[in-house]
Amino acid sequence: MTTVLPAYGRQYANAAAAKLDWHNGKDFLESSSRLACNRQDFPGDIVIRYGNGNIKVTSYTAADARKLDKQIAAARATRPQFADFDAWMVSVDKAVIAESGMSYKDLPDWDFRTAFDDGIDPKTVAASVIADAW
Repeated sequence: MTTVLPAYGRQYANAAAAKLDWHNGKDFLESSSRLACNRQDFPGDIVIRYGNGNIKVTSYTAADARKLDKQIAAARATRPQFADFDAWMVSVDKAVIAESGMSYKDLPDWDFRTAFDDGIDPKTVAASVIADAW
């Protein structure tokens, strides 16, 4: 069974967060080679190291994939529907302006597309954008 570690300085406090990122195709590092990999590279069962210093271990199996697919579908069904990314960005900008008095365009770059694809609420994104800027 392949073991992976968080990539790009990410740290996970719990197994659920690590499994969700693996499920969503984020990059991890294969533990022996330290090469970037993701779920497409290893579609079967894997072991994920997480926690402070990556000392904790959890596994990701086909059962986890089915469970996460159901959770993601349920979350998408309850979130506000936006016609497209541009409409969602208008909502994000309004939330950023309401919180900070500035547009998101006045703040450092942020990965909005991934947040949109993950179904994150514009107000949650706005709070993260503002927090990351300070």
